[in-house]
Amino acid sequence: KRYIPFFLSSILLIGLLELGSYGMLKYFDRAQINRTGMAFLDSQLGNFNDKTTIIPNPYSLYWNNPEYRDKEYGKIYNSLGYRSVELGSIGEDTKRILALGGSTTNLFPFIRDNRKIWTYLVEQKLNNSSSSKYHVMNAGIPSGTTAELLSHYLFKGKFTQPKYVIYHGGGNDMIPLFFPNYETDYSHIRWSNAGARM
Repeated sequence: KRYIPFFLSSILLIGLLELGSYGMLKYFDRAQINRTGMAFLDSQLGNFNDKTTIIPNPYSLYWNNPEYRDKEYGKIYNSLGYRSVELGSIGEDTKRILALGGSTTNLFPFIRDNRKIWTYLVEQKLNNSSSSKYHVMNAGIPSGTTAELLSHYLFKGKFTQPKYVIYHGGGNDMIPLFFPNYETDYSHIRWSNAGARM
């Protein structure tokens, strides 16, 4: 008899935890919070579709998924995985600026409207105050370190022929310092096949 209250309260507690976690997941899904974590799990399972924000990449571990669609704003990334218009849609005389960085450059899902991110605003400011035409390519990736961004620049970014390069980051490079067995290539926290171990 003395186990019955314990058993009933345990079932009630488990039920409340299940309901609470279900409600939190539904909220996160609607708010599109923790999308990167879910996308990483999907990428490990090989489920790449328009709902995964990141996909594996051979030289920078992972990259933005060009097929990703936001519920409200639609296509977020161009065919290169940049938060910018397609390069083919800009004029030949347009000066290209490549912006590399982590989530503070990418800004998704914190700012979901591509017309409100800082790279777009810089582009508008330059075009409104100069006789030259400018296009700012947002090549930011969530949690991107200098290792991923430099690799991206060497293997892909420089071939977009930017006149200028802006690097806006460095904060994510501090994270590897907090993990044991530090390696300069961050292999102590990264998997070589795709994504972050953290």
